Amino acid sequence: MPRVDIEIARKIIRLSNEGLSYTAIGKELHLNNKTVSLWVKKAKELEKARVMEVTGTDLNTRYTGEHHKMLLAAARGVYKAVSTPLPSVRESQEAGVLLEHQVLTGLQGLEGLLADRGLHVRPGEPGGTRDGDPELLESMAARLREGLFQHIPDLGEVVETWSSSWEELRVRQSEVMEQVAALLMQRRQVEGDAAREIASQAVELVLSGGMSDLADEESSDEDLAFALKQVDSRMDDVREPLGRVTGSAVEGKAMVADLLLWGGVTGKCSACSVGGQSI
Repeated sequence: MPRVDIEIARKIIRLSNEGLSYTAIGKELHLNNKTVSLWVKKAKELEKARVMEVTGTDLNTRYTGEHHKMLLAAARGVYKAVSTPLPSVRESQEAGVLLEHQVLTGLQGLEGLLADRGLHVRPGEPGGTRDGDPELLESMAARLREGLFQHIPDLGEVVETWSSSWEELRVRQSEVMEQVAALLMQRRQVEGDAAREIASQAVELVLSGGMSDLADEESSDEDLAFALKQVDSRMDDVREPLGRVTGSAVEGKAMVADLLLWGGVTGKCSACSVGGQSI
């Protein structure tokens, strides 16, 4: 390309933007048409690249902001999951189900953000399906939970401890309940369902520290008093996972509280943007 200083180049671009032909510009600046054409083409390419860079940066900034909003929603779901009261012998959910439900609920709270992406929380919303988008939202919630733990591995480890200990606690409570129910049936002639109900009540009373006067076998409810004594003698294997559930829940809630105070997460996950492109 012929040498053209910056002032001449600016004049070429200005005159072209004003609608002058390459020939007219060449005559005014004493340049041939090819030189004018090359500079106008170069200017258009540079402008296009600049617009694409700015647009890409804006989109990436928006994507990153929305991604972090969803991660914070997932973190709130984790907080609610580990805040769940201790599992009951008679009625308790699996830890994994609790996590899935609470993270999904947190994600569903971002209705406006999801709607901008064509996702609908409520059935029958304009542009959505009759049943909403439950399967897609569940998949997104699972990916968000995974991404949150990639951003904060320590939180992932704490939640894994809570989850595994919660399941171990459920199993051990159930084992103690069945053992004591069997003794009630053998020694007290209590029928199966009633024996399990009494044994379950005894496990919950021992765990809550509510034994009080019922620990006396001569109390008005002799079957329950008997069950309390049998449960209490078998609780060492239950108290160990119980301590881990309680301790990891406290630690997990503190980590999420700190995260919400910071207002965002550090590091990256598999759904973060890399080199300006979302993956």
